[in-house]
Amino acid sequence: MIRKLFKLRFVTKTLFFLSINFPKIFTFFFLKKKKKKRNQSLSNLGNVHTNHKEFTKIINFWEKINLMKDDIKEFNYNFAKKQKKISLLNFNEIETRDYFILIKKFILNLKKNYKMYPQSTFILFTNFFNITKYLNLKLVSSSNINDNELSNFLFWNYCLRNLTHFNQIDDKINFTKTYLKKYNTLYCLKILQVAVDYNIGSGKLLKLIHSKIDSMQKEKNQFTEIENQGLLFYAFGHQLMFIEYFHRLKKLGIFNLQKKIFMSTDYVSNYCLTKYIFKNYKNSSLNNNDFLKRLIKNKFSKKVTDAFLFGDSISMYDLSYREFRKKGVISPSVDSKVLKKILKENYINKLKIKGKYICLFHRDAQFKNENFNLNALNEDRTVDLDNYKNVILYFCKIGYRVLLMGSSSQKILNISNKNFFDYAHSKYKNDFNDIYLVQNCNFILNFGASGFTTFTSCFNKISLNLEFPFNRKPFFHDKCFYTLRPLYYKNKLMSKTDYSKNDLIQVHDFEILKKKGYILKFSKEEMLIRKSKKFIQMMKDKDFKKFRYFPKSVGKIRYFYNIID
Repeated sequence: MIRKLFKLRFVTKTLFFLSINFPKIFTFFFLKKKKKKRNQSLSNLGNVHTNHKEFTKIINFWEKINLMKDDIKEFNYNFAKKQKKISLLNFNEIETRDYFILIKKFILNLKKNYKMYPQSTFILFTNFFNITKYLNLKLVSSSNINDNELSNFLFWNYCLRNLTHFNQIDDKINFTKTYLKKYNTLYCLKILQVAVDYNIGSGKLLKLIHSKIDSMQKEKNQFTEIENQGLLFYAFGHQLMFIEYFHRLKKLGIFNLQKKIFMSTDYVSNYCLTKYIFKNYKNSSLNNNDFLKRLIKNKFSKKVTDAFLFGDSISMYDLSYREFRKKGVISPSVDSKVLKKILKENYINKLKIKGKYICLFHRDAQFKNENFNLNALNEDRTVDLDNYKNVILYFCKIGYRVLLMGSSSQKILNISNKNFFDYAHSKYKNDFNDIYLVQNCNFILNFGASGFTTFTSCFNKISLNLEFPFNRKPFFHDKCFYTLRPLYYKNKLMSKTDYSKNDLIQVHDFEILKKKGYILKFSKEEMLIRKSKKFIQMMKDKDFKKFRYFPKSVGKIRYFYNIID
């Protein structure tokens, strides 16, 4: 119903009119002004996800504003007619933590510029409140040519960044091709690269984009403009990937991070990893005020995020392989001496496990309250452990203690076995035990796909990744082993070679594949137990080359995966 309403231009225009003419009334009715006393106790950090913290709203506000500012800056530099610069968002001096005031200032900013740039202010409004995704692609022309061009530029960029949720675009491949013709600058190509890599599944188009980027920017200069780090640390996997990525760059002599890292105690996923980054990188700060000041001034790097996830031959998917090819081994990216000192200083209700044990991870749909009937984006990498109880019991049977890791918000797994321990919902659950347990386990067991896969590289730890969706770009490590989650197309089971042939390895959005006719199923437990037995035997024999598979190269990336058939 909401989508149908917002598709009607007059509804959205009415909201916009009310906001710029009656900002106080608008903010009063559409925003709840809350003032919560923030808990500064470090022992409680990690118990509440960053998404549910009051300070997160402030950070998200400035992230949205900075993104729109970057778009306007790019437009002024490369696309503005007659070199006439447009300035629409000017309130950097507002260093308040009152969300109500910030929204009010944003609306007043739009009001001030409405007469001169009505279309652009309207698009800024819809972008900020995520209404744009409900509109159709045809924009109402403005009498001001610059205004018309800027509003279209803002609109197209929003569509690209939210392509997954933009159901109005039926033919997303043609949309991205049109964007490539319209906006062929390095800034725009970087946005397009992420959109195509994550959503489209066209190796040919991605190769074209990469070649254009390469012609504008040489690999060796990729990190010269990096500013401050630390904005990514709201997610567990992102913290791990940051540690992994910059360790590999330094190890290979590609880049040594010198810029300052600013972190907020309220915007980190795991405080143990935060302490590690703080101690391991000399140029680091752990202070909310410093973090906010840099954010308001738009001093955080956005380039590196795209680099380590979508950076072609210099992405984290390739760097570990390059080190392996060069040195024959892959060094752990976490300095054990630094971590040992942190753990010694900060243990909270320490958990000690006697004997052999496994750390069990999975991606749970309850973590983000996902409904795959509405949006199948993460359906491929999310699992229900109730489907794999017998697999878990197999490891318990052969003498391993299985520790269920992850968030306390995830579904409780009812397994009655002395060798199974639900650590995630126990009194021992805290940020420091999370890392200590993984560091000292015999191996890691993953179901589905998440950032936890990076633990293998961080600690040089063997991992078995069951039900992995191979369209998610499996992470290379010589001690990282996979089994494929069954994927069907036209009732035919896809083989491991089919993924590269059909560009499936480029699609991180299962909503796209689902619309094309692909269907996911779950492996039978008996099959997974057989493959688990092969894995255990391989560890006994120490024959890690046994399951290597060299797929067809994707872009510039050439490497192998360990697949247990």
